[in-house]
Amino acid sequence: MKKEIGFLLFSVLIVGNGYAGERYYVQKVKDGDTIIVSKLGNNRAEMLEVRLSDIDAPETTKGKRRPGQPYSRMATNALAAEVLNKEVELRCYGLDRNQRSICHVYAEGEDVGLKLVEAGLAWAATYNMKFVRNLKTVPAEQLAKSARRGLWADTSEPIAPWIWRRECWGEGRC
Repeated sequence: MKKEIGFLLFSVLIVGNGYAGERYYVQKVKDGDTIIVSKLGNNRAEMLEVRLSDIDAPETTKGKRRPGQPYSRMATNALAAEVLNKEVELRCYGLDRNQRSICHVYAEGEDVGLKLVEAGLAWAATYNMKFVRNLKTVPAEQLAKSARRGLWADTSEPIAPWIWRRECWGEGRC
């Protein structure tokens, strides 16, 4: 209970300000759009799960009944190459339905989510425009698509993660 209260307080402090103004260290990359960070100078007990704002990356496998999507490993690896074991800056503005902080993540001054979309390894999260704060993300997806980068290189039309979650995981139509 004490750990949960500490995590919640840590989350509220970051989200409540809208901008953390401090640097964080990326401890783990969970998938193509989720990382675990700790505040620099603090011990590892104060970790925060962060969902990258503006994007939705291909889903990774989450058990037998929830298979992953093509390019999920590539998206995860690309995100890890950008941020794992590095300092990042967070600009957070809310919590998602899983209580993860929704943040723009900057590594070396660059928007990491935007870079993933430009590389064709994530979609702009247009299923819910409240999660799209960087208006460059939508045209970046269109440019990646027209240049056939990343997941757009396949001849078949890639399935957006929000459709994959509903149809494959929710309805079992994989």
